[in-house]
Amino acid sequence: MDENKKQHEWILDGIDCANCANKVERGVAKVAGVANSNVNYMTQTLSFEVTGEREEIRNIQFYT
Repeated sequence: MDENKKQHEWILDGIDCANCANKVERGVAKVAGVANSNVNYMTQTLSFEVTGEREEIRNIQFYT
């Protein structure tokens, strides 16, 4: 992993279907500075990397 990237893994509560997981994954991927967004529906986890010197993860909002 590049030193300018920080890996995050969040537990998602309430993901009811694969379509919801896909919406979250696509939404997170659109946030500036986010790379490699991945939602695992079975484990209900979101993994992503934030690039750049300043993390803007507070900008991540879920619309499901």
